[in-house]
Amino acid sequence: MVTLVIPGILSFKYTEKMISCFEKRTVVVLHGGSPVEMPWLHQVRGVLEAYLCGQAVGGATVQILYGDVNPSGHLAETFPIKLEDNPSYVAYQGEGDVTEYREGVFVGYRYYTTKKMPVLFPFGFGLSYTTFAISNLRTAQDEYQSHDVITVSVDVTNTGDRAGKEVVQLYVLPQTKTDSVQRPVQELRDFEKVDFFTSSTIRSLALAQTLAVFSEIGARKESSPE
Repeated sequence: MVTLVIPGILSFKYTEKMISCFEKRTVVVLHGGSPVEMPWLHQVRGVLEAYLCGQAVGGATVQILYGDVNPSGHLAETFPIKLEDNPSYVAYQGEGDVTEYREGVFVGYRYYTTKKMPVLFPFGFGLSYTTFAISNLRTAQDEYQSHDVITVSVDVTNTGDRAGKEVVQLYVLPQTKTDSVQRPVQELRDFEKVDFFTSSTIRSLALAQTLAVFSEIGARKESSPE
């Protein structure tokens, strides 16, 4: 049976009773390999997603919870509110011994953003013990040809009082919709993790992307304005 419900003590059936017996400032640490439903999220102060780490995960978790280490991770997948929100929900498991991947390009965040569907945690989400500001967005030139590589630069500032890391993500939005190539409303084209060893520092960062997209129709590359 396919499910995103956590079995056992953290299932919705037991969560309310469990949390009411403990300190209200409860933080849940999750160890797992995929998103899970969290109907109890509003009852806890925080969630630390540890995924499936190695034998040193216990010490690493303690360091994060006690503030010795600043968490700097960002989700590489979307956490839906419930299993039925997943774009593969209807087609998954298929018929007989055949399973078809019918999502096309609308996999993960591309599906949720295009459909404007609320999610539990979006792709790329992540909190930190410090804060960052991204400003001064600029490109290397004003006009580009379809085959050019566009370089986008930004300034990233650590506006908090602790060292930390930020992941800058570059998305593109097609300005026009073509009948020949299906496109989501936004696509991740580049990203980079920036390390700040001290607070109140500014780093300039350059990310690059191209306007070309690949289409299986005739196995060709097409270009469209972003």
